[in-house]
Amino acid sequence: LDQVQTAAFERLADLVLPSLEEIKRETCNDFVQRGGPAPERIAHLAAVLRKAADAAEQAVEPSRAFYASLSEQQRQRVEELTDRSRLRGSR
Repeated sequence: LDQVQTAAFERLADLVLPSLEEIKRETCNDFVQRGGPAPERIAHLAAVLRKAADAAEQAVEPSRAFYASLSEQQRQRVEELTDRSRLRGSR
């Protein structure tokens, strides 16, 4: 990556990583430890999912800026790395 690409990637990472850590903590740790009736646990899960959706929405423009800064070859590599069906071995 060149300097512009690195800066765009770092902006994206700085935005996304803290949100992902919080969502992971709330989903993996808090949800398991959280007691109470099922409706309360579902309400908590709904709140975590809203946070995840908000984090994803905030990442859209920075990810577009990063992707736009890439060469065609770099874009192809990103597509290879993010092709989930290939990662699952379904191809």
